[in-house]
Amino acid sequence: MKLLENNNQKFIKALSKSCLKADKRRNKIAVIAIMLTAVLFMALTTVLKGAQISEKNQKLRQVGTKLMVSVKNLTAKEAEQIASAPEFTVSAVERYAVNVINPQLSNMQAVAGWADETSAKYSFMELEQGHYPKKGHELACDTEVLRLLGLPCEIGSSFVMQYTAGDTVLEKQMTVCGFWKGMKYEQRASLLVSQSFVNQAVEYYDGIYAPLKEAGYDVRGNFAHEKDAAKQLDRLLERLGYDPKAEQGEKGFVIHHVNPVYAAPPEDPTETFVMAGIGALLILFAGYLIIYNIFKISIEKDIRLYGQLKTIGASPKQLRYMVVRQGLLLSAAGIPAGLILGWLLGNGLLPLVMSNTSFQEDMFIIPPAWVWLLSGMFTFLTVRISCAMPGWIAGKISPVEALRYHGFSESRKTSKKGGQSAHRIAAMAASNLGRSKGKTALVVLSMAFSAVLLNCTLNYSTSMDQETFVRRETTADFDVRSAQYLKYSMEDYTKTVPKEAAGILSKMDAAERFGRIYCRMLPQNELVSGYEDTGSVTRINGKETPDDIVEFDRARMLYGMNRQAAEGLKIIEGSVDYEKLCSGNFVIAAGFLSDRGEYYDEPRNFMPVM
Repeated sequence: MKLLENNNQKFIKALSKSCLKADKRRNKIAVIAIMLTAVLFMALTTVLKGAQISEKNQKLRQVGTKLMVSVKNLTAKEAEQIASAPEFTVSAVERYAVNVINPQLSNMQAVAGWADETSAKYSFMELEQGHYPKKGHELACDTEVLRLLGLPCEIGSSFVMQYTAGDTVLEKQMTVCGFWKGMKYEQRASLLVSQSFVNQAVEYYDGIYAPLKEAGYDVRGNFAHEKDAAKQLDRLLERLGYDPKAEQGEKGFVIHHVNPVYAAPPEDPTETFVMAGIGALLILFAGYLIIYNIFKISIEKDIRLYGQLKTIGASPKQLRYMVVRQGLLLSAAGIPAGLILGWLLGNGLLPLVMSNTSFQEDMFIIPPAWVWLLSGMFTFLTVRISCAMPGWIAGKISPVEALRYHGFSESRKTSKKGGQSAHRIAAMAASNLGRSKGKTALVVLSMAFSAVLLNCTLNYSTSMDQETFVRRETTADFDVRSAQYLKYSMEDYTKTVPKEAAGILSKMDAAERFGRIYCRMLPQNELVSGYEDTGSVTRINGKETPDDIVEFDRARMLYGMNRQAAEGLKIIEGSVDYEKLCSGNFVIAAGFLSDRGEYYDEPRNFMPVM
């Protein structure tokens, strides 16, 4: 022990605990302040992490599977060999064999096939009721398919499924043995059938489909790590004797893909980190002001006690320890409760934040352990910093100053006597604010930062103007397209709205300005050079277009517009004279606008307006 040091650590701890018990009102306020700080930190990290998880999950739902990679068009033996590879932490096998063509499902691409239970669960097809198909007449699908078919969400419902196996059109009475929750307006639907159904269906494969009689299995899987999924898949295929770089028809060729969600390059996290850092600093400063103010007021109230302790031998370090220890003990109660409340608040705010993105659905998340730890550490740091200054004040003041301390500085202003009683209350309030200008400034700053945090949250969560977004995407209130429009298996020339349907729509009372867009496309078998249904753009504004197809592709699709549709065009350069356009000697070059409203000069489509 150093010279002049005393050994009364146990006494200081006991005294600190006694002081803590003696000021229960201060303790409650301090715990609430610590909880609020923890709530803010945890809510911020929960929203940030929740937005990432929700966005990724919805991207995976759009793709249709959570699994990282796929290898396609395999035989049963090849599929079993790849699926059992030790590199996979999860692997699944599936075989989709037929296209469902029931008229009720004309607005989507509906396919039916067999998938093992792992594939189904990782493809967002976890059953709400029933079981996966085992017999030839059994079928499982989502609730949206059942709704479109006009069937109740009940096990045992039956219908006649119309489908194509290769080029053969077939139908069969199917019984619903299970279903999962579907989503409205899906562009693609997967129906699950038994393996025996698939084996019977592929017997109808002939012509270009004949090779798929045996080689129709797909394998999907997950690696232990998401990073470099493409390289991991290539190494796996090379080990099994395939050539990942081979082209179709070459030895060792196999179709293999990486899930687009995992193949996309990682986004630059700089902006997210900067926003999170600014938010954390604001919360830290606001929490610091609140907690510091509480402990400073408490120290000033008990300043005589600290002066007496110093008189009987307590060192400044021990007095600082007393104050900090009280803050840390209160943190033990405030931080865990604040983290839980912040987690719940973050999940409550997540739908509001996600509504401002194109991924509007959210999910209730449980953040990883590091999120809880980081939020708790930031809150602990805030409390520790907030208690440091009050502890320093308690340790610095001398016993004599403690006895003379009143908690405010002397004012040189003289007070007026008398006056109206109506003004006396306001004068007293103003006088109280002026007694301790430092304390008043801290309270005002605390309130100001609370307002800043609230305003930032509201601005971020309600900043999207839906009307502005929609106006940039379309000039119409509704858009009518063919039911075949989103079906990739259909040729483009079939994806048109019948003339009779367009005529009926144009006569609707609610349609004030009915625009039409025309396009001439030919069936694939009528194309010779591949460009018969396009125009050749040789000059733009009097200048010859380049011959190099890499620099400029002269073959451009030509569209037509009626006057109503042309009136909705946003003119970037030049002007539109509809009468001249109808002469057939002019075209309008149509481009694209970015999310910021910026015009992309390439590529250009050309529209002769009719």
